[in-house]
Order: sequence, then C-alpha cells, then structure tokens
Amino acid sequence: MKILLIEDEVRVSSFIKKGLEEQGEEVMQAFDGQTGLNLACQ
Repeated sequence: MKILLIEDEVRVSSFIKKGLEEQGEEVMQAFDGQTGLNLACQ
C-alpha cells in the first residue's frame, strides 16, 4: 500500500514513517500541505 504522510513536525513524521515502513508500507513524506498536494496529484 502507498501512503502519503503529511506532517509538519519532522520528528513526529519520521517516527510514523519508520513504523509504517517496518510494516512493509511504501511511504511518501511531505512536511507541508502544498507539497503533500503536489505529491498526491502525481
């Protein structure tokens, strides 16, 4: 499963991303809404 993670707190985002990747998920990470929207539209 591909997951788009949008979180402005870098430490929180990295913690969540690591946990998801350990479960075998593919995670795209963005630290602001505009970047997240751009990734979602790709």
